[in-house]
Formats: sequence, structure tokens, C-alpha cells
Amino acid sequence: MTNPFERPATPASFSYEKVSLQTPEILAALTAAPIYEKYGDYQAREAVPGVEVETRLKDGQFETSYKQTHAGDMVVTQPTGEVYVVGVDEFSHRYDPTETEGVFSAKGLAKAIQNPFHKPISIDTPWGSIQNGDSECMVLLLCDADGNTHGEPYINDGESFAATYRLHTKS
Repeated sequence: MTNPFERPATPASFSYEKVSLQTPEILAALTAAPIYEKYGDYQAREAVPGVEVETRLKDGQFETSYKQTHAGDMVVTQPTGEVYVVGVDEFSHRYDPTETEGVFSAKGLAKAIQNPFHKPISIDTPWGSIQNGDSECMVLLLCDADGNTHGEPYINDGESFAATYRLHTKS
């Protein structure tokens, strides 16, 4: 059976305002933001190298694509249905296996702020594609339990964020 989220074709462009999430103001806001923890069980399978994985927003608009999947990368499907790729090096830091084959429990942390532009935006992603978010999207930056951030900011659909993240309480 063919996965409908894997497509060999390049997605069409949509009308979103291109922005940078690397500005001092946004990075400062993320640094000061609360820590959220991802929770819930997620299906995951190994990516097929060379096969593009595409994500769409709830309204069907293109969100992003992962064109550079590598052996060991994981294609994750979250409870809300969003599909995305997590690199082989990052997957074990963000997910633990459960007793059910192909199901993993989320454990990742991120700092997050609401879309500071209050309109649909488009960014260049760390994975080499564009990513689109609506006016309600969240901007995230991965972090550890002490709030030390790493990586580059990315976008998460607001509804998806609300369903899969909660405020982190240190234990």
C-alpha cells in the first residue's frame, strides 16, 4: 500500500509571507519562553531513503516536505495525524519505544511562542525545505530540561501543538 504522505513530486508554492525565525527578537522570546513537553504515543517507522515525505495543514495547505530522508530517519505520525520526519540522531532523544511494535512514547522538550507575526508565514527549515504555518501556528526551539536550547526554530501547527504539548513541570 502506498503512503499518501510520501510523494516524489515537489509540492506547489502557497501564499505565505516569508520570514526569518533567526532574528534577535524571536530568539530572545524563545529563550524566555516556558518549556513544553511533548506527550502521548506516536506511530513511527523507518523512512525510505530518497522518498519525499510531505506534511499538510488541517485545511489541506502544504506545510513542509522532507526531501533528504536518510537510512535510519523515522517517519512519525502523531495522534492528530500530522506526519513528519525525525533524524536518526534525534529520534532516541525525543521518543521511547513502548511494548507495542511501531509505537513510541514522546519525551521531547521545546520552548515555544505563538506566531509573532499573527499572519500565515513561511520559513526556510533546518531540513532544507520551506515550512508554512497559519496565523495560529507556534514557533518552537528544542531544549533540555534546564531550558538550554539547541537546533533552529521551526513551526508547529497551533491545533497540533495544543493536542501534543503541555507545560513541563520539573520533577
